Amino acid sequence: MDRLPIRPGDRILEIGPGSGFFSVELAKRIPSGHLELLDVQKEMLAKARTRLEAAGIDNVGFTTADAGRPLPLPEDSFDLAVLITVLGEIPDPLAALAGIAGVLKPSGVLAIHEQLPDPDMISQGRLRSIVESCGFALQSLHGPRWNYTALFRLVH
Repeated sequence: MDRLPIRPGDRILEIGPGSGFFSVELAKRIPSGHLELLDVQKEMLAKARTRLEAAGIDNVGFTTADAGRPLPLPEDSFDLAVLITVLGEIPDPLAALAGIAGVLKPSGVLAIHEQLPDPDMISQGRLRSIVESCGFALQSLHGPRWNYTALFRLVH
């Protein structure tokens, strides 16, 4: 979380949150903001909701959708989009990145975290090639090659 450019009032989109392991900390860091969880699996969103409710967190929304299709969210509405070991699992990452570009504010940041031993881990070079082909520019890389976070901005 410390690698992410989070401000207290940010609107954050977390794609593929699973059971919400990272969602609790993300939501805590935006006390006057909003966290939107988007996952293709209703069951995972239900688990995340249970985890967040147990932590007393209520600044979160839940959207069931396929990240590889147009996102059912307002355009230009998020300051930060976060994917933690998720992009490699999405069948059409280019479509997902196009959807993310549409819902990020012009000043928004796309944060992608990859780590071993995730079998779908994307190398830094491959990730950069994929994401930059969708109109993003690498802003910074944090961490070693086996556990890194890449931050991208939209190119205008």
